[in-house]
Amino acid sequence: MASGAPLYATVETFSPEGEPFQVGIRWKAWIESFEDYLAVLEVKDSQRKLQYLRYHMGVKTKQICKIFPNYTSLNTYEAMVSALNQHFVPKVNKFYERFKFSNCKPRHDEKIDSWVTRLKQAATLCEFPELEERIIETILLLTPDRKFRDKLLEEDPLTLDKLMEMARLRGISKSQTDSNETKEFMSKGQERKGRLPAYVQRNRSGESTPRHKPRARDQRYPSAQGCRRCGRENHRARDTDKCPAMGKQCNNCKKWNHFAQACTNKRNQRSSNVVYKTEDTQESDYDSDRDWVLSII
Repeated sequence: MASGAPLYATVETFSPEGEPFQVGIRWKAWIESFEDYLAVLEVKDSQRKLQYLRYHMGVKTKQICKIFPNYTSLNTYEAMVSALNQHFVPKVNKFYERFKFSNCKPRHDEKIDSWVTRLKQAATLCEFPELEERIIETILLLTPDRKFRDKLLEEDPLTLDKLMEMARLRGISKSQTDSNETKEFMSKGQERKGRLPAYVQRNRSGESTPRHKPRARDQRYPSAQGCRRCGRENHRARDTDKCPAMGKQCNNCKKWNHFAQACTNKRNQRSSNVVYKTEDTQESDYDSDRDWVLSII
């Protein structure tokens, strides 16, 4: 070790385990840290660098090196690093990586710092000549805030630091506006809670009286929720075991399995001077057509 080198300088042993793609990324980061480590120790001789590399690469990485066809000829630091790079760093399709980068959209309510960090990580294997410009272009294309995009386009020159500063200020302003709108909406909701329905009005004494009482539906006729065979609402037409009209003949169209009050055939109905009325019968008498008396006014 060179004299005067700091004693606390160290580097962790590299682990080659894991997914190949992730191992390649970790190897590139590790060898970069190792180069800094050698610079701190002021180690410049190639053989000394190789010794440090063999020591810190770890047992598992040494075993990988021994299976290299040209292992015996890897007697310099540069040759060893080159062989390890070819083994750990997979061949990358930079156009595919750039495609993924260009589709790195912002997540819901994501801060600008988080988005820029993800863009930088996605650009690791893209080999962009000007990374900052590509990040700015991507943000301009993918930001969902059109007004913010227009403001950015007015800036000349536009740097990444300037863009992030403007995004932070807009985020604070937007959050304050959203908070005020939420409070206003909640206050209006409280006001609406105290209001009476549209068909109720207050008289002079302050008492509330219904202006128009809601009309009850005529239970004699079938509804969209009831049985279209008999008109009742406690079952559906497909519940044939519950429907009293099953096996009965309609007095209107003479067809079977439905009552006249539920009949959709208007062949025998004469005109508006024909009306239907019911006699006072028990609920059990509702099951047949005999309860209906045809009267002509």
